Amino acid sequence: MVDATDRGRFQEAKEELTHLLETQELASVPFVVLGNKIDKPQAASEDELRQQLGLYAHITFGRDVR
Repeated sequence: MVDATDRGRFQEAKEELTHLLETQELASVPFVVLGNKIDKPQAASEDELRQQLGLYAHITFGRDVR
């Protein structure tokens, strides 16, 4: 879960997520990333969260990628 209003921690969240995605034991485990506080006016948009966290390279949109 990522606080969508705390842009100062997006890099930390990205680094942690990258570490998890690169962990061999988790290679077949699906991940869900949730943006918290998206109702706040200062919150990042869904697109901004995807860009800042580097998610576009990992999005499967429900496709089986095995």
